Amino acid sequence: MLVRGHEIALTQRALPLNTPVIIELSLCRKIRVTLIDANHCPGAVMFLIEGDGKSILYTGDIRAEQWWLDVLKRHPVLQPFVNGQKTLDKIYLDTSYPQSSDFQSKVWLYKKSIYKG
Repeated sequence: MLVRGHEIALTQRALPLNTPVIIELSLCRKIRVTLIDANHCPGAVMFLIEGDGKSILYTGDIRAEQWWLDVLKRHPVLQPFVNGQKTLDKIYLDTSYPQSSDFQSKVWLYKKSIYKG
């Protein structure tokens, strides 16, 4: 596997957050994978996978609060998609709650758990 032009052992499993990583699938095939914070639970990430001229965003579970969506629009790896230089070919969304739901923000939940009130 190559990370920023450096080869690392295939046994190393952790990928860095917000850092595009080139993964060599075979001698002739490589993909670029970027882990992006999903604002869900600690460690939850989205996967941006690019290769063979295609791009896929796999979200898994996300918490799409407005402040987080605003941050995503400015994310350096996502900027080419936001400004139209690149196109996402597929987006795989977790749709556990596709209808509008009344979820509390994480800040509200933290305050509730800290102050028990």
